[in-house]
Amino acid sequence: MSRFLQFLIMGGVLLAACASPTPQFTGTDLGGTPAPDFHLTDQTGASVSLASLQGKVVVLTFFFTHCPDACPRTAEIFRQVADQLGADADRVAFVAVSLDPEGDTPQAIQDFLTAHRVTDRLLYLNGPRADVEAVWKSYAMFVATPLPMPGRDMENQVNHSDRIILIDASGNQRVNLHTDVSVADLIKDLQLLLH
Repeated sequence: MSRFLQFLIMGGVLLAACASPTPQFTGTDLGGTPAPDFHLTDQTGASVSLASLQGKVVVLTFFFTHCPDACPRTAEIFRQVADQLGADADRVAFVAVSLDPEGDTPQAIQDFLTAHRVTDRLLYLNGPRADVEAVWKSYAMFVATPLPMPGRDMENQVNHSDRIILIDASGNQRVNLHTDVSVADLIKDLQLLLH
């Protein structure tokens, strides 16, 4: 083997050793595709776009206020994560887009946020059905109201896919998680994006 070839191989090994390692997320790495923008209204009546949150890591999910299981559990996880992030919590925006634009009235949203102690930590976004449906579609959310069944109260029930999407401070989709994520794993992925 020539000295030149040995030199090239050794240089390649050194470069590989010095290169920044790819972050190892606990969720599925989405590769950094641009996150679709949206314009909705938060619980205070203020207009919010994804672009307006640029500079923060965004934790995006989808809720409905009468959800019996995943949505309340996820809100509790977000509260615990924000508490444990300390000062870094100011660099994270927790965002939920409504899955039930008619049923998620301003009062229902306020009651939900108060019950889960996330009033000042979570932006709960809603708007006209066409606007929220556009967001569902752009983030590949399956949403359906189940058919009524005899003897079963189906009022305010929504079937939906299970997603938490982490969007980096530059507005790129980076990680897909599910609502059964642990507090520790969500913090780990957020720390990778924050630092």
